[in-house]
Amino acid sequence: MITVKYSSRRAKQPIRELTCIGVFQGIVGVINEDGRVEHYAMRNLRGLTQAEATHAIELGLIDPRAFSLKPLPKNIHVVFEDNCMRTSVSFNKKVLYNM
Repeated sequence: MITVKYSSRRAKQPIRELTCIGVFQGIVGVINEDGRVEHYAMRNLRGLTQAEATHAIELGLIDPRAFSLKPLPKNIHVVFEDNCMRTSVSFNKKVLYNM
């Protein structure tokens, strides 16, 4: 569903609240307003160094295909089916150093 809220970015893009159908190995699946499934990469994946990306792939945290997807746009808020949880979906590279 599209809300009437606007993000704080200069472009004033409308915030889209999309239902999340899954987050797995850096890939986020959402259902768009037309009922079609869209796949995005988790935010912050592009910020990983080559060594960090390789390490995350070797640990099974990230699917290599995630790097070929567009990152989840800032104006999309992920809502899970029960509607009580809204969250951002981003990769925290601290998990690479805490294992």
